[in-house]
Amino acid sequence: MPAPRLRSRSKRRVSVRLPGNKSVVHYKPRLGLKPKCRNCGKPLHGIVTGRKGLKLSRSARRIARPFSDLCSECMRDLLIKRAIQHAQQS
Repeated sequence: MPAPRLRSRSKRRVSVRLPGNKSVVHYKPRLGLKPKCRNCGKPLHGIVTGRKGLKLSRSARRIARPFSDLCSECMRDLLIKRAIQHAQQS
């Protein structure tokens, strides 16, 4: 029987077959969701997700550019719109 802290629903349950033909349940951490663009909902590239991201530095886990929560297409469209608005105001 695993420790009570491991039997929580925050862990995912994985059925494992042991060599003696015995079936047991292993409790593993849940994998994180891939971040998505806030405008169109497409998955963002270049961002490490899941447990492997915890071992990286904070700067390695993020995108170093403005509007890092947008995909490249949405960011390009936004920059073009802002440039047009700025040109019209001037």
